[in-house]
Amino acid sequence: MLLSEFQNIIEGKLIRDGEFDTLEYCTSNCNIAFLTFLENPKYLNELNEKISCVITTEEISKKTPQHIKGIIIADEPRKEFVKLHNFLTDSKVSAIPEFKTEIGENCDISPLALIAEKNVRIGDNVSIGPFTVINNNVFIGDRCKIYEHCVIGGKGFNYVRTNEGEILGMRDMGKIVIEDDVEIYPMCHIAKGPLLTDITRIGKKSKIDALVYIGHGMKIGERSEILAGAQIGGNCVIGDESWIGINATIANRIQIGDNGRVSLGAVVTKNVDMGQTVSGNFAVDHKRFLSELKEANEKAKLRK
Repeated sequence: MLLSEFQNIIEGKLIRDGEFDTLEYCTSNCNIAFLTFLENPKYLNELNEKISCVITTEEISKKTPQHIKGIIIADEPRKEFVKLHNFLTDSKVSAIPEFKTEIGENCDISPLALIAEKNVRIGDNVSIGPFTVINNNVFIGDRCKIYEHCVIGGKGFNYVRTNEGEILGMRDMGKIVIEDDVEIYPMCHIAKGPLLTDITRIGKKSKIDALVYIGHGMKIGERSEILAGAQIGGNCVIGDESWIGINATIANRIQIGDNGRVSLGAVVTKNVDMGQTVSGNFAVDHKRFLSELKEANEKAKLRK
């Protein structure tokens, strides 16, 4: 696609023309030529070399690397990026090719479950409970169990506030991949991402307890356990053999290493190292949490 082809969609001034294959965020590790937006100069040193076109401000446009061929200057680059994304989604210029939904052998699917007629692939020996919704662009491996009242591939929460006070939503184009032997308990929501390259993946043999929210673009490793009520923001990475406690909250773009543990009720705002356990609000290393808690209790006793 040529940037100049979309001047009627993007409100801005075309400085140089360029070609792109998809849309992505500026720090993405996407390996094909893509268009992005850039509003904050702090990201200039982190730009992927596959960025071929950018919607940006006049000031930042003067500092963009030479490998970026196409440039449009706009007052609100993020807004124009979302407008173009929604146009491409609605017009199906850039989308996953459609296919009729495929269901494997020996599956036990409740007649009260709702499965999209297109772009769903379900493996063998899968069970799906009543009132569960499987939306399009969902791929489920073998021997998975998805219990009642779940939403797989539900609407992701992605909005942009404009200078005029408008809240502009993004269409969803991403997909969900659930690998073999995963179990998802009742009333879970696994969100779909807005971008074509935005894949939410749950690794083999992982277990997701009831009432869990998994944000778009999440990557959950193999044999991990996420307990009831956990809320996990978008684009997080959770390693293999990890354990997320009851009612834990994990902010966007957090990475939790293999064998990482998040205690019940913890609010995680920083990355968790491999094998580390964190506790508290905001979460810190578990040993530090216990030490500080003990110290606080001792001071409280002295005050009495």
